Amino acid sequence: MKYINASDKLPEALINQIKAYVDGVYIYIPRLEAKKRKWGSVSKSRREFDLRNERIYEAYLRGKSLQDLCDSYFLSDKSIRRILLQEKKKYEVEKMKIQNIVENWEVQGAIQQISACEWLIGHDHQIKIYKDLRRLKRSLAFLTSLREEGLLVPKIIPLVSGESYWQDGEGYYLMTSHLQSEGLLEEMHLTTEWYYDFGQTLGRLHLALKACENKMSYWNNSLLEEMKGWVLEALEARGLDYLDLECLHKAIEELEAVNDALPRQLIHRNVFVGTFLYDAEGFKGYSNFDLGQGNIRLFDPCYFLLGLLSEGRVTTMEPETWLTYVKATFEGYESLVGLSLQEKEAVVVVMKNIELLFIAYFIREDKEDQAQEAYKIFSLVCELEEAILETLRNL
Repeated sequence: MKYINASDKLPEALINQIKAYVDGVYIYIPRLEAKKRKWGSVSKSRREFDLRNERIYEAYLRGKSLQDLCDSYFLSDKSIRRILLQEKKKYEVEKMKIQNIVENWEVQGAIQQISACEWLIGHDHQIKIYKDLRRLKRSLAFLTSLREEGLLVPKIIPLVSGESYWQDGEGYYLMTSHLQSEGLLEEMHLTTEWYYDFGQTLGRLHLALKACENKMSYWNNSLLEEMKGWVLEALEARGLDYLDLECLHKAIEELEAVNDALPRQLIHRNVFVGTFLYDAEGFKGYSNFDLGQGNIRLFDPCYFLLGLLSEGRVTTMEPETWLTYVKATFEGYESLVGLSLQEKEAVVVVMKNIELLFIAYFIREDKEDQAQEAYKIFSLVCELEEAILETLRNL
C-alpha cells in the first residue's frame, strides 16, 4: 500500500484535530463501502478466473458434460457446478432483456441461451447479439449472398418494421432461422470418412464464397501482414521463455517466401465443428460468418485441422490419428477445389503461423494457459513437418 504525507492532502486545521487523538504515527483510512473492490478485481488472477469460468460455461452450453469439464479444467464436480450456477445467474438479467426485444419480431417461443451472445427462441429461431455494427453487417452480407448461391445458411428474419436488425444503446440484435443440429460433436470419435466429407463441405463453401466475391463488399485481410505486424510486435515485446524468437522469425520468413503464390479468396475464417452444423443424418448447414474475410484460402482447412488439437487434445490425440484426419480432410477438399503442389508444400508453413498468431492473441488477452497450449500445437506441427508434407504429397 502506498503511504502519503497528510500535509499533501489534508487541510492544516483537520491535521491539527487528528493530532489531538494520534501524533506521529501512520493511520490507515478505509475506502468507502461503495468504492471497495472485490478481491483480485484489478489483478490478472481475478481476470484469469473470470475468463476461465466464462469458457467453462460456454463449453457447457455447447454440450460438454460435467465430467468432461472436470477433466479438462482439473476441477471437482462441486466446483464445476458452482461455476455453472454462478455464470447462469449472470445471464438471467440478459434473458429478461431478450424477452422484451423479441417483441419486435413476429416470433414467439421459450427463450434459451445457447452461447454467451446467442439465444434460441422456440425451436426455429435464434437471436445473436453484436457489439460491432461492422461485424453484424458483414454477417448480413454473407448470409444473403450465400443463400442466393443455394447454400444451407440461416435465413434472416426481419423485424415487424421490415428492418434487418434491432438496435439499442448496448448492441445490435439479429434474428435468423435456427439450423437444427446435435450440438458439439466429439472430433476424436469421428471416422476418416466423416473428415473426407467435411473437406468436401468446406470445398463447396469455398466455391460459393468465390462466386460471391463480386456481389458484396468484405474485409481484405492478410495473414502475412498480421504476422509481420501486431503478432511479431506482441511476441517480441513479451519475450516468452518457451518461444524461441528465431523460430518465430523463421516461420514468418517462410510464409513471406510463398505468400504471393498462394490463392486468395473470400474465406470463412472460423471453421470448426460447431460453425458447421450436423445431426444424425449428416450436414445441416453453415453458420457464424462474423469473421469472414479475404485471405489465403489455405487458412480455413489449416485452421480447422489445428482446432482438432485444441482444448487439451494436443496431449491426448495420437499424432498418427491426427495425420489421418489431415489426409482425409484435404482429400475431400481437393476433390472439389483442387490444390497446387505449391499449396500442399505451404500447409505446414501456414499452420505454424496460425498457431503463432494464436499465441500472440492469447497473450494479449491475458490467457496464458491457452497461449501455452497453442505453443504445444506449434511445436507438434514443427515435429511432424516432414510427415505432414509426405501425407499431402501422396494425395
